[in-house]
This record gives sequence, C-alpha cells and structure tokens, in this order.
Amino acid sequence: MGIPSWNLIEASETDNPYAPRRYEAEETVQYNMDSRVRIITNHMGRATYSERGFTNYTIQQIVDDGISQGHWEQEQIDNGNIPNYNDIVQYARELHYEHGEIDEYDDIEYDNHDQDDWEIQDIELID
Repeated sequence: MGIPSWNLIEASETDNPYAPRRYEAEETVQYNMDSRVRIITNHMGRATYSERGFTNYTIQQIVDDGISQGHWEQEQIDNGNIPNYNDIVQYARELHYEHGEIDEYDDIEYDNHDQDDWEIQDIELID
C-alpha cells in the first residue's frame, strides 16, 4: 500500500543537492533586476516598403570632392568664389549616388507585407 497523494511531502530544492537551482543570490550573478535581455529575431517574408534616409555633407566636403574630381577650380575657391547653389545641389546628388552611404533611416512604413516565418536568432544580456 502506497502513501495517499494527500499525504505526500513536497521536496524543496534544498532537500536534493543535485536538483537545478531556480534562484541565485543577486550578488553572485552578472545581472540584476534592472538588466535587460535582448531577443534577436529573424523574420522571413516579402514586403513592399518605403523609408526615408538622411545623409549630411558639408559644403566644404562637396566642394573639396568637386575640386579633386576637376569639377571646380581651386584657384576660384581660393579667390573667395564659391559654386552657386544649383551646382552644389547637382554635385551633391552625383556624389551621393556615387557613394550611396546613408547616415540614418527614419519613417519606415510597410505598405504590404506577408510574413512566412520567423525564428529566434540569438538572445543576449545587454546590460
């Protein structure tokens, strides 16, 4: 005859020294209650989207590049003449298309998306 279930004693984690510990003393771990865990996911699917990119150049950067490419003459700049606004804008457009680096993105909007699947790629402690 066995022990009735209403009379069983539940073992605590200290009763079994080989049981995994559910709690750790806060001072013994490398995280605390204010720490954050980042979950990185990878999403698969198709989307139509639009986003706004921002890239900044100084006029000096544009003019220096234009001089090095033979677009403007250093002598004219040294004499206190600078390219007109329309020429600056046109050259900046060409410079940006050539380099294509975007400093930052903003206002990302997905017009139509269909997510097929997703998975957790990584989980990391960031604080």
